Amino acid sequence: MDQMREQGISNAFMHARAYLKTPYLGNEWFQVMDACVRHAKETGFYPWLYDEYAWPSGTCGSIFSHGLQAPSRVLAKGRCNMAKGLDAEIITGTPDATRRLIAACPLEDGRTMGFYEHLYEKAVDYLNPETIRDFIDSTHEVYFARYGAEFGAAIPGIFFDEIYMAARALPWTDRLPEAFSDAYGYDLLPRLPALVQGEDEAAQAVRRDYFNLIARLYEQAFFQQIGDWCMAHGLLLTGHTEEELLHHPRRQGNYFRTMRHLHLPGADCHDYRYRFPREISVHEPKYAVSVARAYGKPRAMSEAMGGAGWSCSLQTYKRGINALAAMGINLFVLHGFYYECEHQGSQADWPASFFYQNPYWKSFKTFAGYIHRLSYLNSLGRAVVDVGLYHPAEEVAAHTVAGEPDAVAAEIDRQFHQALRLFVENQIDADFIDRDSVLTARIEGGRLCAGTQQFRLLICPSNLFMTGALQNTLQAFTAQGGQVLFYPVGAGGAPAGFAPAAVCAVEEMLPRYLQTNTPGAAVTDGSRDCLYINRRVIDGQDVYLIASTLPRPRRLRLALQGRGALRRLSPETGASVPIPCIQEQNLIIADLALEADEACWLLTGCDPQPIPPAEHAAQTLPLEGAWDFLPLDPSCDAACTADARETVLAIPLSQCTDVRTGRESLIRIRNAADQLRPLRAAHKPMAGKLAGAARGLGR
Repeated sequence: MDQMREQGISNAFMHARAYLKTPYLGNEWFQVMDACVRHAKETGFYPWLYDEYAWPSGTCGSIFSHGLQAPSRVLAKGRCNMAKGLDAEIITGTPDATRRLIAACPLEDGRTMGFYEHLYEKAVDYLNPETIRDFIDSTHEVYFARYGAEFGAAIPGIFFDEIYMAARALPWTDRLPEAFSDAYGYDLLPRLPALVQGEDEAAQAVRRDYFNLIARLYEQAFFQQIGDWCMAHGLLLTGHTEEELLHHPRRQGNYFRTMRHLHLPGADCHDYRYRFPREISVHEPKYAVSVARAYGKPRAMSEAMGGAGWSCSLQTYKRGINALAAMGINLFVLHGFYYECEHQGSQADWPASFFYQNPYWKSFKTFAGYIHRLSYLNSLGRAVVDVGLYHPAEEVAAHTVAGEPDAVAAEIDRQFHQALRLFVENQIDADFIDRDSVLTARIEGGRLCAGTQQFRLLICPSNLFMTGALQNTLQAFTAQGGQVLFYPVGAGGAPAGFAPAAVCAVEEMLPRYLQTNTPGAAVTDGSRDCLYINRRVIDGQDVYLIASTLPRPRRLRLALQGRGALRRLSPETGASVPIPCIQEQNLIIADLALEADEACWLLTGCDPQPIPPAEHAAQTLPLEGAWDFLPLDPSCDAACTADARETVLAIPLSQCTDVRTGRESLIRIRNAADQLRPLRAAHKPMAGKLAGAARGLGR
């Protein structure tokens, strides 16, 4: 904790990783936790709880065949707490007496389809509130009994992780048939075949009702129950599930309905783990951000940058942070800071560690400050987002057959994500909005308003499940000047009440939007590639985040909505300077130079001030004195800091092998020891630059 505080970190989650040696929730575990909480209170650090050994949350103990931990306490109770699913198969002869038969359903062709229970012994039944109550009793209540006085103070909150419904086809729980009858007024059991076959409207309706109920049970048992417990006990709840629309019906239910129970909605960030070159998939952060904005949450969390490997540089991490911040993330949970990496298990545990094991650790304070400023500005005022993408949860559910998305669901998913990328990659921010939020939205001044979201354009699939209430809301929106466009799905045309022209290909939606709207920021000269812009209004002032993820410098000309002088604010230093601009009616025109992977804010409406002379990024210095070829001791690397008092230059030249000993050495050009000169006060700013250059060369 002391090392973290020195490098600008004041909050961390105490995470029991998969190769933990200390018995989880045992006496020694709580001795360690006691020491953490005690020292945190003394030093002003904030340790957050993590609700599980490894992941997924809900088991209270191990579900792994490896490791040193005791088995799950929740699953130890047996079948009642184990995840369940249905396996469908044609019955020939008599049913299999060794398996639990839920229903035998006659088919039109004379055959019988059997539905057998499939028990998942290593997974939790997230649809059963009693199961989750067992989890709360064995985890949350245990922490509360020991540290309840610190909840909401020294211990701000708790993190859950990676939960999902394990059934590979049809999620199930014992109370589902009765709950289905109560909710929809008809019996599910004789209609179970509609879950695995049939494309007619009747089959789609059964699937829609089934997955709606699954989503509700999932929401109520886990998210609402734990969210309510945290609220009653003074803890902030955060965490994440999965952000893939195509598989939400079977694995996550309705994403918005579940995640709205978190005080700090969160999303995973897989791209630095599984993607190369490393590039952020914008839909993952947009899920957390959209839930936060639709339901009035103060922050949106990203579990970011895990598993990038030891070769990933801070520059590459910065590139990802820029993209996440541009999407609206304002709580960054970097994965991870490992207590030790000294044995095989911890070394293989989604490296790299950002902590003291990392050669960049000595420079981390600058990176932490960068993230702090991005988070802070992203938490002020209100985001201005014109474009809303309807989240088609029910439409995908209707086309999830035998637990898998069909071709129609895949087409919805493809165009949903295509529309998001179309706008954000053209510097027009967009958020998701769920059906519930649309139905309860206010229509004000031609905008669809839900939470802090205020959309001028709403994008939906053409096979939108239209109800009377939804149709009334959309028509009221268009009557006030709002715009609704539909991407084509299947052979059907526009939904009832809308003209055929409202249906168009996704690539046509951007020009259709621009016909009637002026974006807050537009690039009028220069490349738009790898560039994101978001806009906030803070105390009546327009603030634009310009975030480049291009690994080389660029120059842009921007047209920004607003009036008055313009200032450029650096997230690296917090310094702001006036920059040249001209006013053209309601637009501010400015030229902007960005270095590789640089982000900055542009603040409009500022008081005019003199423009400072441009700074030169580099200077040429004469190098004098005697030079020798010397192996550089690795300890010198740790001495290179921004507080350097001497000018030391080391240039890698070659890798050499000593023919006598076989030892390899990196040969560098370096000042001789007697030629080091103390820097004069006038040269002090250069000290940091030279030290930075030396650090860049590294070991």
